[in-house]
Amino acid sequence: MALSTQFYLCRHGQSVWNQQALLQGQQESPLSVVGKQQALTLAHKIAAWNINHIVSSSLGRAIQTAQICAEHSGLQTKAIGGIAERHFGQWQGLYLKDIREYSAFCQQRYAQPELRPGLCGESTHEVQHRMQQTLVTLAKQHLGDKLLVISHGDALACLMSLWTPAIELANIGGIHLSYQNQQLHWEGLLV
Repeated sequence: MALSTQFYLCRHGQSVWNQQALLQGQQESPLSVVGKQQALTLAHKIAAWNINHIVSSSLGRAIQTAQICAEHSGLQTKAIGGIAERHFGQWQGLYLKDIREYSAFCQQRYAQPELRPGLCGESTHEVQHRMQQTLVTLAKQHLGDKLLVISHGDALACLMSLWTPAIELANIGGIHLSYQNQQLHWEGLLV
């Protein structure tokens, strides 16, 4: 039987911009007080998953979440750009209520995967492609291991939409994927 790599992909803890209803995309915003507590909660959860490695997006809120998990698990963290949040073009840094087209985009973004947010933002298809490539590379480097991957809400929803209807994950919510026989497999939502 082929070795499988297990991915526990979780959204970062609440950021200050999450709290203020600003669209972050690839802009930076640190964890809020609530977000730090959520990261601590996640750190306690991962013990049951027997994690071998912690990887995060290269964005600060994901790195902070991963570092809190690492402090409590004794593991090291590694940040990589390929699992960062979707780039939302010129919408980044704006209040959600002020982006007139945002609601319509949200209703169609997974059904029409070539649709771009904010003119020069990333399409769902582009996010799926880079996320898959990054995870396959990680799986090959860590065959047989269990990895905690700290990413972002929309990026994870883009990935999820390859197998099942995408849902908006709460902060520190997640999905479980495995890699075996040269491909990624859906294992379900993390509880």
